[in-house]
Amino acid sequence: MAGNHCLLSSSLRVQIREPHDALHLKVSTLLLFVLSLGSIVAQTNAAIICNIVESESGFVTVSYSGSLDTSKLRLVAGNYDQGAPVLSTGQSYFRVGQFVDFYATDSTSPGSVIGNGGPVSPSLIVSGSDPFQFDFTGKTLGLPVGYNSGNINGEVRFNGSFSYFGLTGGTYVLNWGPGGSESITLNVIPIPEPASMSIFAIGSLVAGYRLHRRKNKTAS
Repeated sequence: MAGNHCLLSSSLRVQIREPHDALHLKVSTLLLFVLSLGSIVAQTNAAIICNIVESESGFVTVSYSGSLDTSKLRLVAGNYDQGAPVLSTGQSYFRVGQFVDFYATDSTSPGSVIGNGGPVSPSLIVSGSDPFQFDFTGKTLGLPVGYNSGNINGEVRFNGSFSYFGLTGGTYVLNWGPGGSESITLNVIPIPEPASMSIFAIGSLVAGYRLHRRKNKTAS
């Protein structure tokens, strides 16, 4: 019995001494998994989900995935030259890919300022990332030239922390179309603390479930 007690105590000591970075990695992975579940629920109607995620390694990653119905957008300019890739949190603006079809959402959702940082160029654009742009103050979108349907995906990395970009955690949503059937959701995710992770995860699932119910009612 004493031997079993020693083994248990040793096991507990090993768990308590688990490196801080490794613990954050596990928490971050779980949080992103929960957000992806919420994103799947939210995409019962056309939607794009964007995540801005802070890393302890000193960079911020912007990823995006989803699909939209362009018939519910207003085309402003086709094959539009939007310039070099950049993230400007002070303007709530992100773009990647030089040429896009530029759309106005005509959303009635309130415009959102997500930070106070100036324009920053990316340190890495993952190969195969689709051209894309969002502006949460101007309520505009840039989509791949000639896009009609199908999934849009991409991932871009920027050097710096949330403090550097003036970012705080939160979720921002633009809705448009009949009954708000189209949307872009931006999740801003700082390095999660274990104590707050479970609360944030539950909140994300509840938000996704409510959006699912609201969109189902709209569809019916």
